[in-house]
Amino acid sequence: FQNLIGNALKYAKAGTPPQVKIKCRQCVEGDRAQFGLLPHPPESAWLIEVSDNGIGFDQQHADKIFQVFQRLHGRNEYEGSGVGLAIVRKVVLHHKGQIFAEGEPGVGATFRIMLPG
Repeated sequence: FQNLIGNALKYAKAGTPPQVKIKCRQCVEGDRAQFGLLPHPPESAWLIEVSDNGIGFDQQHADKIFQVFQRLHGRNEYEGSGVGLAIVRKVVLHHKGQIFAEGEPGVGATFRIMLPG
């Protein structure tokens, strides 16, 4: 979670105070449509959401950002190596979970993590 929060602060919009929201709840049956396979019953899984009001990203890059050394911005714009989200994904998968990213340029980003209970 440290990486997701750190990214929310790093990619804050200039002149706008960063806002990071973290939510957690048990999954419900309706989450199957979004997350695919969930433990049965779905209530045995947890959904964690980290969202921000930063620069966001184009949704077409939602899968690319989890790949090692993939950056959407040049090193001169934002520092970093491009491995942070790849590590987050590896940790989530190691715990038999799933992670999804949603973004909108100029609006912010949301990361949803489903973990078995």
